[in-house]
Amino acid sequence: MIFFLNIQFMKRALLLILLSVIHLYIYSQNNWLSRIADETPIADIAIPGSHNSATGNKLESITRIGVTQLLTIDKQWDIGIRAFDLRPDICNEEINIYHGPLKARITFSQAIETILKKLENAPNEFAIIIIRQERFGDDAEKRQLWSDKIGKYIQSLGNRASIFHPEITAGEMRGKILFLSRSHYTSCSKGAYIKGWSHSPTGTDNAKIVSYSKSEETPLLLQDFYAPVTNEKLKTKLSTILKFLQQKSQNRETKWSINYLSGYASTLFGINGIPTQKGYLRNATYIHKGVLEFLTDKKEKRCTGIIMMDFAGKEKIKGRLIFGEQIVKEIIESNFCPGK
Repeated sequence: MIFFLNIQFMKRALLLILLSVIHLYIYSQNNWLSRIADETPIADIAIPGSHNSATGNKLESITRIGVTQLLTIDKQWDIGIRAFDLRPDICNEEINIYHGPLKARITFSQAIETILKKLENAPNEFAIIIIRQERFGDDAEKRQLWSDKIGKYIQSLGNRASIFHPEITAGEMRGKILFLSRSHYTSCSKGAYIKGWSHSPTGTDNAKIVSYSKSEETPLLLQDFYAPVTNEKLKTKLSTILKFLQQKSQNRETKWSINYLSGYASTLFGINGIPTQKGYLRNATYIHKGVLEFLTDKKEKRCTGIIMMDFAGKEKIKGRLIFGEQIVKEIIESNFCPGK
C-alpha cells in the first residue's frame, strides 16, 4: 500500500514538474522582450513576425485563397510574435483589413485593441506593425482618404503609439506600438514611412525608414519577393533570405532589416501566381526548412532583424512540415544565446 502511494505521489510530482516547465515556456514566449536590456536598439533585436496577420482571424470569403495564418492575432502574440503585417483600408467609413480584395473578419481598430490589451498585461513588451494601403491602386482620392484617416487614428492612440528615430531602444518602446507604413499617412507624428519598398528576387539595400517626427532616416535591408512560383525562383528567394540574414548577423553597420519568408508558389487552373493556401504551404515547406537550418547551425547570438513568416506557430499542415513553431522559438532564443 505504501509502495502504491509512493508511485502515485511520484506521478503527481512529475506531472507538476511537467506543467511547470510548460508554464515557464509559455511565459517566456509571452514575455520574452522583457528579458531584453532597455538600452538595446530595436534594430539589434531578432523579432519574429507574421505576414498578413489578420487572415488568422479568417476572411469573409469562404475560399482558401489569401489565407497565410491559421492562428488569430491573439494567439500569434501568445506564441511570441511581436511584428504584425496589417493591410487596412476604408470601406463605409470603417477601417477594415484586407488581403488583396479579400476582407478579414477583424477590423483595424479591433486588431490594434487586441495588441494593446496584450501590452496592458505585459507592459515590458512592445509590438511593431507594418501597414500599407491594400486596395485602389493609384486612385488619388481614395489614397488621400486612407492617408488622412489612418494618420488621425494612429495619432489618436497618444503615447501608446511610438515616435520613431533610427536608434530607438527597447526601453523607449515598452508598452507601445511602432507603426512602420509602406504607404504615406498624414496628420501624425508617430511611426515612420518605409521608402523604396521592393519585391525584387534579390531584395534591396536601398530602402529607408523615414521618421514622421523629425524626418530622420535610416537604411533598411529589405527582402519581400512574394511570388516565387517556380523551383528556380524559390531557390533565389531562399538564397537572398540567407544572404541578408548572414549580413545582418555579422555586420554591425547593417541597421534595420525586414525579411519576408512568406510567399506563394502555385498555379490555379493553369495560371501561375495565384495565392492559394497550397501555394503558401509549398513556399513555407521549402523556405522555412532552409531558414531553420540557418538559425540552428550555430548556437550563438544572432541579430536577424525582423522576420515575417506564413503560418506562424504551426509545425505541420496537411502533411507538410513547415516548422512554424520552431522558427519563432529559434528567432526568440537567438537573442539570448552566448555572443560570438
